Amino acid sequence: MKKLLLLTAWLLFISFSAKPQSWITQNVNPMNDGYNFICMSAVDNMTALGIGFNYGQTTALGYFLSKTSDGGTTWTSSALGSNYFPTSFQALSSDTAWISINYDNGSVAQNWYGSLLKTTDGGNSWTSNSSIPFDSTSYVDMVHFFNSNDGVAFADGLNGSFEVYFTTNGGTSWSASIVPPALPGEYCNENHYCVYANNIWITSSEGRVLHSTDKGVNWTVSQIDAFSFPVVYRVAFYDAMEGVAVMYDHNSNSIYDTYRTHDGGSTWSSQSYSGTPFQAFYGGLFIVPGSNVLIANGSAEFVFGSSYSLDSGLTWTIIDGNAYGAIDGKGWNSLWTGQYTATIGVGGVAKWDGVPLGIKQNETAFNFSISPNPSNGKFTLEMRNHTNNKLNISVEDLTGKKVFEKDYEKNNDFFIQTLDLKNICSGIYFVKVFDGEKSVFRKFIVE
Repeated sequence: MKKLLLLTAWLLFISFSAKPQSWITQNVNPMNDGYNFICMSAVDNMTALGIGFNYGQTTALGYFLSKTSDGGTTWTSSALGSNYFPTSFQALSSDTAWISINYDNGSVAQNWYGSLLKTTDGGNSWTSNSSIPFDSTSYVDMVHFFNSNDGVAFADGLNGSFEVYFTTNGGTSWSASIVPPALPGEYCNENHYCVYANNIWITSSEGRVLHSTDKGVNWTVSQIDAFSFPVVYRVAFYDAMEGVAVMYDHNSNSIYDTYRTHDGGSTWSSQSYSGTPFQAFYGGLFIVPGSNVLIANGSAEFVFGSSYSLDSGLTWTIIDGNAYGAIDGKGWNSLWTGQYTATIGVGGVAKWDGVPLGIKQNETAFNFSISPNPSNGKFTLEMRNHTNNKLNISVEDLTGKKVFEKDYEKNNDFFIQTLDLKNICSGIYFVKVFDGEKSVFRKFIVE
């Protein structure tokens, strides 16, 4: 067994060191040319919705909603209103979604009027949520629902205060949250927020982060560092305590520093890093659910690309140099990002190929197959060309936790065995086989 563990560790080290190229471009049918996605929301491995932004290279500027229900093979798009600016978007299902917007008012000094819209028919029609009591001059930064009932909306008031409301009945009524006062001239960065369980964090223009542990009802605030706009930052949290922040210049898109917290964002410390954590206003910082993989995306004139970190932002490995936008997903098989394109109907979105970063299958040992794959947890292994009469078979999840292990006897060079693991949770697993001299592992999916 010690040999197997050492070999497995070596194989994983080799694959961690490799440079993956795993974003697969998908073609979106947009309303215009020159576009990217400022918001992306994945429902499951087949369904995703996003808000796109037309740069208007040949026609008028505008925003659109795009949707796929077949894993990205086909996308359909529809135009949104021409007089408002979307700041955040969240799909609760293939039909139900929320969007925060700011109308171009023109009748007040700030020229904005914030509101929330909801669709229950996949974006064919939108209804304004008139029950939320935003001030007529508030600028809405984001809306997020933790489930179908509990949600929070965050806005910046013209009078220099934060305006935050929460709902426990799906938006039928809203109550004022308890939120610290804003600093002079402070506002929060639209769509620069992170959620984990009942926690939500949103970043401000003055180098601060506001945090709620109870779905947006009560808030605290802490300082990451002494900086202010155009220097901004994004945060991403592995759990309720461990998080990373990446600071960048909104105008030049230069990356300045990364920060780490171990106490939910109450205190932060600067850390040196190597590589490039790509960031820009049209970009994202995202931890793939169920993993320790942090992905950074950027789409700007001088800084664009996608990279990842396996050590909380200390080192970054480039995935590729394309221009990427917002990112969201439920796991490796449902991970989407915006991808800038200037050609109508070509590109616009990219989906991860499903293989976890840092883990690649060993193809050089002996013949080995798994079927069916994906399965419901019951599958058959077939192996040939073994040199030992005993086989050790184990199954591990993405964290390396072993969920099954057993030794088997074999009589010849052909081995077939059915494993019934119907009690394990759905997700990605690796089955590993060691015959005393050689080892092999394969990825399989339980649905």
